[in-house]
Amino acid sequence: MGLDDLRTLARGAAAHSRARYSSEPRGSIALLSDGAWVPGIRLESASLSLVVPASTAAIAAAVAAGRRDIVAVALSDAARPEDIAFLAEVPTGPLRSVHSSIFARDDVLPVVGPMLPLATPVPTGFTPAHGVALAAATARRSLVPYSSFPVGCVLQTSSGNLIAGTNVEHRDWTRTICAERSALVAALSLGLSDITAVFVACLEDPDASPCGACRQLLAEWAPEATVWMHRGAGSPDAHSTAQLLPSCFSGRTLRRPKH
Repeated sequence: MGLDDLRTLARGAAAHSRARYSSEPRGSIALLSDGAWVPGIRLESASLSLVVPASTAAIAAAVAAGRRDIVAVALSDAARPEDIAFLAEVPTGPLRSVHSSIFARDDVLPVVGPMLPLATPVPTGFTPAHGVALAAATARRSLVPYSSFPVGCVLQTSSGNLIAGTNVEHRDWTRTICAERSALVAALSLGLSDITAVFVACLEDPDASPCGACRQLLAEWAPEATVWMHRGAGSPDAHSTAQLLPSCFSGRTLRRPKH
């Protein structure tokens, strides 16, 4: 499989992109050292500065799956400044441009294999306590060289899937992605939008809760979900996304047809 095939996979990922404001869907894949790969998509927000680039989403999905051996990232179209800046100093190891839409660590790439599974079935008897425990376990995969503040998130869907996310930091902190957004964009990359529950665990501060940026994205893309927050030895707290961010900015006027 050559570079054209990598771009084909990235274009396939773009089919799940959520680009309701720009109408410019973008996809990405992160290729791992054994040839497995994970998808990423561009996830847009009504708060435009909170857009998650496809390249960031793919890297975050790999890290949340416990994989940091990323050898290449392919984009569905030419790299943009946000991709270039992120991939040049990505904490899993810098990637250099080998094509307008492909960045790699080495000159020789592995044979591309199947997609790495990112969703797991919800087990029988699954409870919110199990969800926050799973989020706490996921937090240990976080890539947090600057803050040492690991956070884990697990989403549950009505279709019976669990999808994990962790925070992945960048030297330029504005390019960091939180665990909640990592899990959200991973689920949407798989075409899973039926999110019913969000489980969040912060290992260093059990009283922590999602930041404002994550609350905005959850309000937009998981509006019916219940957010369960880890509270150490205590029972998890439950809040609706509306309770976490009342009167959130919906961006409806931004989505009006342009004449």
